Amino acid sequence: MPCRQAKEFLSSQGVAFRDVNVMEDADARLDLIRLTGQMAVPVILVGDEVVRGFDKPRLRTLLGI
Repeated sequence: MPCRQAKEFLSSQGVAFRDVNVMEDADARLDLIRLTGQMAVPVILVGDEVVRGFDKPRLRTLLGI
């Protein structure tokens, strides 16, 4: 559910994003683990900032919306 909410929020704000299925992409899965130390999703990168989970207030701040 949080992944869908994150995608809907980003789309509704006109923010382009790349949706990666870490269960189907082994390289992406390894990148996720290296980046966060876990397999939890969603993980959203805004520049160099890592947002774990769907944190709407933090996304608004980081994206300036």
